[in-house]
Amino acid sequence: MVTGLDERELEHEIEVVYRTVSAVPDEASLFETSRELGERRGSLSDVLDRVASFGQSSIEGLPFENGPLDVVLENGTIAVSARKERVHRQARRVLAPYSRLTISELVAAEMLPKRIGTDAGCWAAGTGGVLDAIAYVDAIEAAAFEMIEYRENREWESRIDRDRDVCRRYGLKSTSLSARKHD
Repeated sequence: MVTGLDERELEHEIEVVYRTVSAVPDEASLFETSRELGERRGSLSDVLDRVASFGQSSIEGLPFENGPLDVVLENGTIAVSARKERVHRQARRVLAPYSRLTISELVAAEMLPKRIGTDAGCWAAGTGGVLDAIAYVDAIEAAAFEMIEYRENREWESRIDRDRDVCRRYGLKSTSLSARKHD
């Protein structure tokens, strides 16, 4: 499952061969971009026809059977969910035993003040629901995933002006983690 990827990232991820690739873009426009990407690319389109399917859904209620996926890739969509525990449970549910969860997400150096968490503009910009780094890792482990790797993505910078102040003030940074489901 691939969520929250832009066209360039989606192309890269689909070129990696998995037994099953399913995309559940988090926005209608991204859904169209994903579908059109497959239609425009000759050889990529052939790969998509064989290994990928596209559908639209909430990340809090994934439209897959229990355990068919080898990997769940998530890029920046969990922070915009108010029910992060449900998102993690859904990822765990759809993964096959010993499969991977790979996430790229913003984290804060410290817990964000309540006013950020209740600001609609911050939620729209993707910063309202950001967890601090410790709570972020704890949430993954609480969902019964084994942490494999956690790292900061040092070259990230917010593209949204309003966001930049929040990022600087509260030490928001992009991180990537990889975790394994055991069963």
